[in-house]
Amino acid sequence: MGNSRALRYAGALAAALTLTACERDTRPDQWDAFLYNQSMDGSVTEYSLEGFKTLEHCRAAAQRVLIFHGKGETQDYECGYKCGYDPRYGLNVCKETAK
Repeated sequence: MGNSRALRYAGALAAALTLTACERDTRPDQWDAFLYNQSMDGSVTEYSLEGFKTLEHCRAAAQRVLIFHGKGETQDYECGYKCGYDPRYGLNVCKETAK
């Protein structure tokens, strides 16, 4: 009898820990492009393009914007999947990033 009570308690504790450890991911199911431009004074400006269904679409859009503005290889970019602002870090955090 004592063992079944301990097992029930351990099971309930494990379930509670699992529920609190798994936060629901509310970030959008999309790819976003982040373009970084370094100015002559060394400061970096970040621009974003949001809402692409695939990594390939994200890359193509970022490259088109760079070419349009005459930046080409002088400006860097990356694409991120399921990105969202995280106040703990004070910046966007993505589930996955790629160039």
